[in-house]
Amino acid sequence: MKYPFSGATKELAKWLNFDMASASPMLLDRAKQRAIEGIESGRVAVDTKAKGEKFLIMEILSYPLAKIMVAKTKDKFLIGKYAEAEASAFHSFLMNEPDDVVESLAKEFGFDVEDEAIQFTDYLKYLPRDEDYKLVNSPLSGGKVRVGRDAIAGLLPEKLKAELEKSLRKDMDVPLIFATYAEEIKKEVNRDKAFHTKEDFGTVEVEYFPPCIKALIADAQSGQPMAHQPRFVLASFLVNVGMPVEQIAEIFSSTPNYNAKKTRYYIEYTMGKRGSGTKYSPPSCDKMVFYGLCRGKDALCSRIKHPLSYYSRRKKIGNKRVHT
Repeated sequence: MKYPFSGATKELAKWLNFDMASASPMLLDRAKQRAIEGIESGRVAVDTKAKGEKFLIMEILSYPLAKIMVAKTKDKFLIGKYAEAEASAFHSFLMNEPDDVVESLAKEFGFDVEDEAIQFTDYLKYLPRDEDYKLVNSPLSGGKVRVGRDAIAGLLPEKLKAELEKSLRKDMDVPLIFATYAEEIKKEVNRDKAFHTKEDFGTVEVEYFPPCIKALIADAQSGQPMAHQPRFVLASFLVNVGMPVEQIAEIFSSTPNYNAKKTRYYIEYTMGKRGSGTKYSPPSCDKMVFYGLCRGKDALCSRIKHPLSYYSRRKKIGNKRVHT
């Protein structure tokens, strides 16, 4: 159920002898919900604890039906967002799987993985946008790149995303009901919400914040005046990692002339809930250096180009020591 695109799940669907023309309204509605939720939130919500054969089958079949509906929209934006959402859910599940499951799925996706090494061409084609995956950081020998389990878990979702986008752009000969559902998706999806979707970082864990952000939090809580630029950097970072408005406001509460109402408005403006509707991101590491806000740099900082990338990476590696 977590991997509806896997060979085992496809065999199950085949065994069920499923006929798209006879899909129930309940199943079609679940597929539409899967598509819309994925497009808007950036990650497909899969009920892995669904009980009962009926609900398990519905969850499995919602994937191919949602794909058809999204494909029938013929909307490049929606197609791209849905592919990203399925890939994001895939990555989240993979990070908690044992090595043998990751390796098995890698083989299903056509990756020639032997002794934690992958073909150079595959590595380059599905390289995630993360500093740690750059070829300069990965040993190359005999046409293969040495990779660890986490790297494979990062490459697989990228391939799923690429294959999904390619298949969703093809015209499909399916029952007319799918065109109707496709139109409903186009009308009901919140494009603004989908457009501003960022990475879902999960539970906020302050211990994994980059040194510069920890320093800014200390500044905000020191009782000393705080200039606009560092205030913006701190607020935009905290907004993007998903910290609640009230908690962010509390961090600024020790600054001189603190005003709860104005602070809340400022935070919501940064979130895109006020003003132009634009959700702001913190500046890159290069800009942090330019503004004089790069402080307490550690070893991981030298491999990262953005504060959010640092946080994402630190959450993945957990409490492994990061040398200064």
